[in-house]
Amino acid sequence: MTRKNDEVPVKTMSAREIIDMLNEGWILRGDIDGHGPFGLFDPYAPAGKTEPSPMIDAEVVRQFRDAGLLMEATEYPPQGKIRCYRLNSAL
Repeated sequence: MTRKNDEVPVKTMSAREIIDMLNEGWILRGDIDGHGPFGLFDPYAPAGKTEPSPMIDAEVVRQFRDAGLLMEATEYPPQGKIRCYRLNSAL
């Protein structure tokens, strides 16, 4: 059986590109303890006008979190194991 996340191609982005998108206000969404990729979404995009979400490897997100670069985006309540993260505003 193939899990849905196994079928999603992970976009290759540099750490700098990801940080730049987070600095623009984009949000990472996914399961920090899981193996599936995280999605990046633009919370300022008009409803129905969003482009497909780039998918970021969960290991990259864990490295950012462990380095103190991310904080939980509390305006987006957790949905089960799924959490949202934004760039740490204290940096």
